Amino acid sequence: MPDTNATLANVTANGVTPSFADTLSFTAQNTPGSYVPGPSAAGIPGTVSGSVAITAGSATSSNVNYPEVGSFSLSATPTTDYLSSGVNLSNRIAVYANPSSSTRSAWVGRFKPNNFVVAASNFINRSEIGGGVGCAPASNFAYMGENINLSFTLSAMNALGGLTRNYAGSYAKLDGTNWFAVGTNNSLGVGAMAQAASVSGGSCNVTFDFATPSHTAFKNCNVAAPADILRAAGPRLSTVNAPVASNWLLGQASFSADLMLQRADSADGPYTFLQLGFAPLDGDAVGLAAGSYNMDADQDGSNERSFLKVTQVRYGRMLIDNAYGSELLPLPVAVQAQYWSGGQYVKAVDDNCTPLLRANFLLNAHSGGVDGIDAGNMNAANIPANSGNMLAGQGTIRLLKPGTVHPIKKGSVTLNSLLSYLPGAGRLTFGLYKAGPVIYIREIY
Repeated sequence: MPDTNATLANVTANGVTPSFADTLSFTAQNTPGSYVPGPSAAGIPGTVSGSVAITAGSATSSNVNYPEVGSFSLSATPTTDYLSSGVNLSNRIAVYANPSSSTRSAWVGRFKPNNFVVAASNFINRSEIGGGVGCAPASNFAYMGENINLSFTLSAMNALGGLTRNYAGSYAKLDGTNWFAVGTNNSLGVGAMAQAASVSGGSCNVTFDFATPSHTAFKNCNVAAPADILRAAGPRLSTVNAPVASNWLLGQASFSADLMLQRADSADGPYTFLQLGFAPLDGDAVGLAAGSYNMDADQDGSNERSFLKVTQVRYGRMLIDNAYGSELLPLPVAVQAQYWSGGQYVKAVDDNCTPLLRANFLLNAHSGGVDGIDAGNMNAANIPANSGNMLAGQGTIRLLKPGTVHPIKKGSVTLNSLLSYLPGAGRLTFGLYKAGPVIYIREIY
C-alpha cells in the first residue's frame, strides 16, 4: 500500500500488475462531511451505482452514475476474500479522483445537471388589469405596450431523467435576472416571433431584434417583404420591471415577469400568432435537452429556442368622440377601443375589460378664459371615479357639469386617454348650441 502522500505518478511509475483481475464496486459516502452540499445546506446525499471489472491490471468504467449536483467522497470496494486466500483488499485502495491533480483524494465533482426541462408554464394577457390576474374572463389578446405575464417552472435534471435535488443555493447557477440574452451563460434567452402575419397580398414571419434602434423585420414572405419597422427607443420586447432572482429549491425554480411588446414608431400588426420561446443557459452552460429546440425566433433557418406560448397583440388607440352640450348638464362622452388592422383602425369588439377609471384620463387645454371653461370648473373631479369597463370595445364617460361657478360663455377642454396602449383625445365643448329635435321654439323681437 503506497504512503498517504504518494502521488499518482509515484503509484503508477512501475506500471500495472498484468495478472491482476478483480471487480470493484463504487459507492458514495453519505456521512456528514463526505458530500456537498451537506446537511447544513439542506443537501441530500446521492447514491453511486456501477462497478468495473479489472482485467490485465486495469479497466475503464463507463457505467458509474451519480444523480446529484455537488461533490462526494468515492469509495471503491474490491473483493474481500481475494482468490479465496482470506486476503481482504479493502484497505489497499488508494483513490485519486481528481484528474487535474496528482494528489490522493477521494473527492469527486463538482457535478452539474445534464439539462433543464419545463415543468409548467403559463401566461396572462393584459396582466396589469385586475391586480395581476388580467381580465375576467381571460382576454385572448394584449395591446402593444401592455403587460403580458409569462411564468414557467424549470427542473434541473440528471442524465437518467431524474431531478437533481441539490441544485439550489450556491450550486444553482441560473438566477433568472437576465431574460433576453440568448447563448449567454446565466440567461433565459426569451424571444418572440410572429408567425404568418398578414401583409399586403400575402403573409410573412416577423422578427423583433434587441438592437437600438430596433428593427421589426418581415422574413420568409410569400410576397415582397415590407420595409422594416423601427422603434428608435430600443427593443420592442422588454420586461416591465427588473426581474427578481428566483429561488431554487430541491432542483426546481419558478420564473415570472411582465413582458411587453412595445409600440413601434408607426402602427403595425396585428400579430395573431405571436410565439414566445426561450433558451435557458446556466452559469455552467447547462441548457435544455437537445431535442427541445423547436422555435426559430430570428428566422435564420436554425431553431435556437424552445416554444412556450402563443398569443396575439395589437397596435391600439382610443377614439374619444368630440362632444358638446349645455354647461348646466352632465356631458356623456362616447369612447371606443380600436386597433390597426393592417390598413385602417377597426373597433376592438372583443375588448371587454379596458378600465375607464378617472386615473386613466386627463382634462387639459381649457379654453374660454375666466368666464369660460378653465381648470377651476373642469378638472379631474368632473371625471367619474369609475365608468366601468369597455363592453364590446365601447364605453361612455359621463362628465359632471362644470363646477359651482358656471361658465357664462362658451368654452372647451380636451379629454385625453392616459393609457399608453390606447392613446387618444377628444374635444369637449360646453355652452354650444346643438341642432336637433325641437319640441317648442318661439322667437321674441
